[in-house]
Amino acid sequence: MPNVFSGTGNLGDNPTLKTVSVNGVDKKVAELRVMFDEFKPDGDGGFEPNGGVWLDVSVWEDRAEMAAALLRTGARVRIDGRLTEQRWTDKETGKKRVAHSIVADDITLSLSRIESVTFKPKREYAEASA
Repeated sequence: MPNVFSGTGNLGDNPTLKTVSVNGVDKKVAELRVMFDEFKPDGDGGFEPNGGVWLDVSVWEDRAEMAAALLRTGARVRIDGRLTEQRWTDKETGKKRVAHSIVADDITLSLSRIESVTFKPKREYAEASA
């Protein structure tokens, strides 16, 4: 089964644009912090809000600069991409830790109710995940 993530949420902070070295090549990455909505059944066949979950989202290369220029704290966005997982042992406590994040393939920015802007980041993130 493919690793596919799709969710809608709000940016918790302005994007952070960085340059990272991947296999000796400098690449741009925009890091986003997004709260994705969660819903639960309401008993009447519908759903009601049930909080949400915070996830880090990364956008790579030329689309990173676009994301950094367009997105601001509180912006409503739809993220389509793949879920990643990092595992490590905390050096201070010795406990095993896990963190989940999203590598974006598509980002749709909601501009109020007037229009939407969709852009597709390149798939060069695969090298950075290795």
